[in-house]
Amino acid sequence: MDFINKKEKELDLKQKDYIEFIKTTLRNRMSEALYRHSLGTYSYSLMLAEKYTKQEPENKKNDQLFRISVAALLHDYGKIFDSGELQELAAAEKLKISRFERNCSQIIHSFAAPYLLKRDFGIVDKAISHAVKFHTTGSCRMNIIDRIIYIADKVEQTRSYEGIEDLRKLSMENIDLCLLEVYKSNIIYVITRNYLMHPDTSKIWNNICGGYKNAT
Repeated sequence: MDFINKKEKELDLKQKDYIEFIKTTLRNRMSEALYRHSLGTYSYSLMLAEKYTKQEPENKKNDQLFRISVAALLHDYGKIFDSGELQELAAAEKLKISRFERNCSQIIHSFAAPYLLKRDFGIVDKAISHAVKFHTTGSCRMNIIDRIIYIADKVEQTRSYEGIEDLRKLSMENIDLCLLEVYKSNIIYVITRNYLMHPDTSKIWNNICGGYKNAT
């Protein structure tokens, strides 16, 4: 994982210390499997960042890398709380979460995340909060940070399912097409398990398809 060390060296000392603080916090609070997944998402996000943020100016590139690192590590932080606890939290704090998002146990951890990140880590950065909030459902007009977190979460190295190697290969060739294929795979996953689908899914899918077609 030399690329991880390479990317981490691009962060300043304060940023590196904060990343280590997050890792230690997660190691102490997460299950082993969830912690490994979080590290896997972090590692894969750095690999995608290495490829897809090369054109950014150096000052912006450093800030973007830090945001990607924090969002990747904390994307599943909400999973250390059970869904009932998050539902009570959403009601008590009057979080702007729809009834569907509040009652869907598979995604409430992501929609409650902006509040949790602010409360427990003091994070108010909009780019980090947005990427973490929508890593389960995606959103319309996803920026490069959103795309990297969404894809890395689904294809990082601890995951294993049919077709994942093709998605990993595609992620290093064309991030727009990969986003489309990963989102498609996620829709199929939800349908085949009779899970509830977010009401915005078709709108997001159409937006991703349109974005890919416009980029090609």
